[in-house]
Amino acid sequence: MHYNIKLIDELGRIAWKKKTGYGLRNYAELAMQRVKRIFGKTMNARRLLQLKTEAWVTAVRLNRMKSRGCCVC
Repeated sequence: MHYNIKLIDELGRIAWKKKTGYGLRNYAELAMQRVKRIFGKTMNARRLLQLKTEAWVTAVRLNRMKSRGCCVC
């Protein structure tokens, strides 16, 4: 039996989520879905430095939208 399934059987689903940090991963995935929905699914830069800059600019834009009360859900 798979390790996580065994843990869920032993601990219960809620305790398993707390023990494995599943909830935090879920929040991170949800945040990335929102970013992709708003700004597109791909990045245009090809080099690492430009990718980092593009990601930073996207985060700044998202934070600015959020601070102005725009729906980012």
